[in-house]
Amino acid sequence: MNTLPPISRDPAADLDLLEDARRAMRRKALECLAEADRLDALYVAVTSTPAGGSQPDFDTDPDGDPN
Repeated sequence: MNTLPPISRDPAADLDLLEDARRAMRRKALECLAEADRLDALYVAVTSTPAGGSQPDFDTDPDGDPN
């Protein structure tokens, strides 16, 4: 069973732990921002069609079989 270290009343006492947590949170935030950028680009690519153009039909393969 894993146990947590005792809670310290002084945050400065655990500076290494705080620094590791800060770096991990910043790394995760950057990963989330990168994923959001990819999803934004995908959304634009999927929803933008030329004026008068039609959406591609992704339900059929080149041989005409819809399955």
